[in-house]
Order: sequence, then C-alpha cells, then structure tokens
Amino acid sequence: MSPAPPPVKDPPWVYVLLGWVGGIVATVIGSWISSKIKIYQDERKSHRDELQQRVLIPLHDGLEQHFRPLVFNLRPVVTVAMGATTHFDAKAKATDEQIERGDVLLSPFPASTVFGSLDTVLLEDARKNHFPKQLAEVDRFMERWIAHASECHAWVSKISQEILAGSGLPPFPPKYEGPGFRPYVIHRRLAVFIYKRLFQQQAPALRVEQMDPHWTVNGEGCTAALGSKEQMDGLVALIDKLRVSEEATAGRLLAKASELQKEFQELLPKLEYAIAARRLHNRCDLVTFS
Repeated sequence: MSPAPPPVKDPPWVYVLLGWVGGIVATVIGSWISSKIKIYQDERKSHRDELQQRVLIPLHDGLEQHFRPLVFNLRPVVTVAMGATTHFDAKAKATDEQIERGDVLLSPFPASTVFGSLDTVLLEDARKNHFPKQLAEVDRFMERWIAHASECHAWVSKISQEILAGSGLPPFPPKYEGPGFRPYVIHRRLAVFIYKRLFQQQAPALRVEQMDPHWTVNGEGCTAALGSKEQMDGLVALIDKLRVSEEATAGRLLAKASELQKEFQELLPKLEYAIAARRLHNRCDLVTFS
C-alpha cells in the first residue's frame, strides 16, 4: 500500500485574507450595532424630552398656578356666578319674561385648563409606560379634590336654602307684580359670605342701611337684601346664628382641606423628580429600535 499524500497546507496569505475579511465583518457588525444603539438612545432621549416639555412640566406648572390657591384656601372653593340664566320658559305669555336670571353657586375646578394643555397621546403614554406611579398619584389627588369641592358646594347650597327659608324673603330677582316695593334676599351670596367667614377668607362686614323708605343689607359686592328694618335685622341675626351652627361642619371640611394640602405638597416633588430624571424607563409603542 502506497503511503498517504501529505496534507495540503493553505498558503499564509489565505490566513491573512480570512483574518482581514473577518475583521471587516466584525467591524461592520459592530458599527451597525453601535449605530442602532445610538439611534435608539437618541430616540429615547428625544421621547424623554417630549414627555418633559409637553406633559410633565406643564402639568406641574398648571397644578402650581391653578390648584395651589384653591388647595391652600387662598381662593374660595365656592363662588357665585352673577346674572346666570336659571330658567327658560318657551311657553311664556307675552306679558311674562321667558328668561329668569339669578345667581348660581359654582365650584371652580380648573382641571380642563391644566390637562387641556397637555398632549393627550404623550399623557397616556406617560401614564401607562414611563411615569405610572406619579400620574396615578395625580389622578388620586384629583378624585379627592373633586369630592372635597363637591362637599363644600353642597354645604354652601344647604346654607343658602336655610337663609331663604329662615328670612321669609323672596329670592332675587323678585317676580314682577306691578309697580311698588318688592323685598328680596340674594341668599346664595350671603351663604358664600358665611362660608368665607368660617374658612377664614376675606369677607367684609355686612351693613344694615336705610334706603328711604326701605332698609337694605349691603355686602358681598351688592345689595344683598331689601325690606323693612325688622326683616333686615332678622336676616342679619339669622346669618350670625348659621355662622355659629355651621362651625362644626366647617371644621370638618377644613380638616379635609389640610389633608389635601399635605398630599399636594408631597405630589409636586415627585413630579419634579420625574422631570429631572435622565433616564426613561420602560419601552412603549412610540419608541422602537429601528
């Protein structure tokens, strides 16, 4: 048997060529990966900046500007809308007015002002993916604030009905029943006066004054009631009585307001931390590796 031929060895240049090609391939793959990572990182940074500028910062500033004065009792939670339409009668007679106007109690809730300025798509993305804890706390605060403002509104509304019933005076504007003297009481504004006094907000004193031949109670920026001297004195006495009897309810509502103040003070730094964050956690459908 003849001996096996010796193995054929590749010339040295083949190994050099293979090493050179392998180096090129590795460089190309590494460059491609680095490029993809950079694109991804740039997209993440751009997305983080968008969330900051179009969601987190305007949300934080809106809460500061519009909610802080309400939460910290710097502005009233219950106000009066003057001259609002309270009734429309499509079948009114020719000698009757179709529209009745009067005061309406309102609870300012500037959520539409705050959230209306936010990008809705980015807000939902932040809520679901990137800042769920912070925005969940914002939502919980809003729910608690709505409940508090609604309770204050209902309380002041109850006081206004007690003023109307206890005074024996018709509400303003009184119905037209021919020329002559027509007494009235603007009971909702006087209820807001009691609320302000009990919530330690500015509420200048009411004044009983003669407007010959009648008497008036002036306050809350208007002539709040008109009638005889006895009716005006009785109205002021009723207001003082309600101011005392409603102290317990006011104290309970103020305690809830204090809790909301603490919650508000804890909420804003969390939003500030999210704004200052350098990294964007979790992926979403708005940012990909491509």
